[in-house]
Amino acid sequence: MPVAKVVRRAKPRQAAPKKIPAPEQSASDENDYSSEEDEKDYGPGGYHRVQVGQTYHDRFRVMQKLGWGHFSTVWQVWDMRSKQYYAMKVQKSARRYREAAEDEIEMLQHASKQNNDGEDTVLARHCVSLVDSFKHSGPNGQHVCMVFEMLGVDLLALIKASDYNLIRISLIKRIATHVLAGYALLAITSQHHV
Repeated sequence: MPVAKVVRRAKPRQAAPKKIPAPEQSASDENDYSSEEDEKDYGPGGYHRVQVGQTYHDRFRVMQKLGWGHFSTVWQVWDMRSKQYYAMKVQKSARRYREAAEDEIEMLQHASKQNNDGEDTVLARHCVSLVDSFKHSGPNGQHVCMVFEMLGVDLLALIKASDYNLIRISLIKRIATHVLAGYALLAITSQHHV
């Protein structure tokens, strides 16, 4: 009787993780990756100067800055009513930004109503919850403020945390699942809403 020869396959060598090229800093894109928004955007139609310790809407005390984007700054706030932390987005005051914020509020309120009615509940858990919204008048104009549940870090923060190495595929799949489910809910919501 022949004896079977046991052959062990060598494990494939683990390649070193590939690096994502760090963003090059130039005058034209300096603010794309900076941790602070451009000071020149604090003027009429632009950002509102939010200060730690201020209270908005007689309810939300500003604790710290979470980030910023082209349309807004985002702040961690403490809700003095519910005794919970939330994220408050303060939109730029130019008309186009206010209108975009009002559209966002309308869509999120509609998605929230569907969720409360028991429709699309599986998809709704992939869409951020709007806690409150209000308008705030400041020296640069009227700003739409939106208060959301606290979420995790943004994609750029994940890339930076990995020292610009590639992000694990399992994490990318989880992010993609949430993004696509949220998109599906918004597509359904806009169809019902039109």
